[in-house]
Amino acid sequence: MAKCFSYTATQDSCYRYSFSRAGLKSSTTDLGDGTIMHCWARCVAAVMDAQRVSGTMDVMGLSYGGFVAYSMAAQFPERVGRVVLGCAGVCLEEKDMEDGMFQVKSVDEAAEILLPQTPEKCRQLLRLSFYKPPPVTPSCFLADFIEVGNKF
Repeated sequence: MAKCFSYTATQDSCYRYSFSRAGLKSSTTDLGDGTIMHCWARCVAAVMDAQRVSGTMDVMGLSYGGFVAYSMAAQFPERVGRVVLGCAGVCLEEKDMEDGMFQVKSVDEAAEILLPQTPEKCRQLLRLSFYKPPPVTPSCFLADFIEVGNKF
């Protein structure tokens, strides 16, 4: 039986519409090694323009902000000077796992958790990501989230 409603796809459409109406543009950046990042990171550069920040900028990003800072530097090399990344896996390598940097055995295990493909793995990510994770999350919502996420 065909699926007729996707909560995640509906929410994504609402966000995309809101972002577009605000003047933001979706962009993708090839980070190399087959990694392509999709974001609205140009909005940071647009804010700098709106605030009349001129010349080169030094940027710093924590966690996902590290990916945004890296993306900014890749998209606007003439505007970004130094880049500081904190707690971001932009340059994560297999050697980092072998050296015990994380409490997972391999990059593959980390990817299984960070890019869940089953509702149970998604629940594991929620437990690791939130101080007080939701007590109950229906499998149908998690499966829908995974299905929509895999389309990108």
